[in-house]
Amino acid sequence: MTRGHHDRYPRVRRWRRGYHRRQVDAFVSNVEVSLSGMIPMPTATDIRRAGFELRRGGYDTTVVDAALDDLESRVLAVQRLSA
Repeated sequence: MTRGHHDRYPRVRRWRRGYHRRQVDAFVSNVEVSLSGMIPMPTATDIRRAGFELRRGGYDTTVVDAALDDLESRVLAVQRLSA
């Protein structure tokens, strides 16, 4: 695994496939902005069902999946507090 200067998550080696970086970055940024209350929050199901294209040199899928699990937990906690 490698991690570039501007990468949010570690990347797989050049010839291996990982999640499309721009898709992951856009999705995670959107969820983080929604947690601040600036835009409507996705549901935990939306996060669980998120899918990304596989690309050579993309983000490590295991690391991204763990980060999405954490985001899902954060969304559930906010939803519980606001219920």
